Amino acid sequence: MQPGKGRPAKKSSRGVRTVAISDELFEDLYELAQGSGIPISQAADYIFKNGLKNVRIETETVTRKRLVFED
Repeated sequence: MQPGKGRPAKKSSRGVRTVAISDELFEDLYELAQGSGIPISQAADYIFKNGLKNVRIETETVTRKRLVFED
């Protein structure tokens, strides 16, 4: 995501932006966040800023996935 792209959020004093994503991507992010025990906003923020190069996605069950951060 490029800086300055997206619609400014209502309270944009911190430079927060609202970005539209597909329902499918939202569901994937939701599953990953739930499986990792972190808020969906934190998972999305990390992935949008850093990509998936330092993350391994492990499937624990058929319906549950989690992010593993490799620092």
